[in-house]
Amino acid sequence: MSKFEVFLPSKSPLCIEKINLQNILKCCYGLSDIEANIFMYLFEKGEKDIKELSKKFNRDPSVIYRMLQKLIEYRLVTKKLVKSRIGRSYYVYISITREKLKKYLEEIIERWYKTVKSFISTL
Repeated sequence: MSKFEVFLPSKSPLCIEKINLQNILKCCYGLSDIEANIFMYLFEKGEKDIKELSKKFNRDPSVIYRMLQKLIEYRLVTKKLVKSRIGRSYYVYISITREKLKKYLEEIIERWYKTVKSFISTL
């Protein structure tokens, strides 16, 4: 290997085996597989409630709720109160729009690039 070749360890977060949205989200936000799966499901299928998500991902509703809270904190998901005419009101969870997601990912990558470039210049 020449001194100008770049070696990237296979366990590096920059080594994304397959470039797709789910892997980019995992890299940029540090999401687990299940968190990324939940986001992708909402992104592709539209708004869903905890009961639907719990059933889809075969997880306890409290586990799904914690994962959704993380996605809300990262501004990837919002929740909306649905008032029921019969029974109790409940929340549905909605992914952000494609345009917002593009903007957020571009901002993260740009910020990361500038930070790393600045650090490298000090070496």
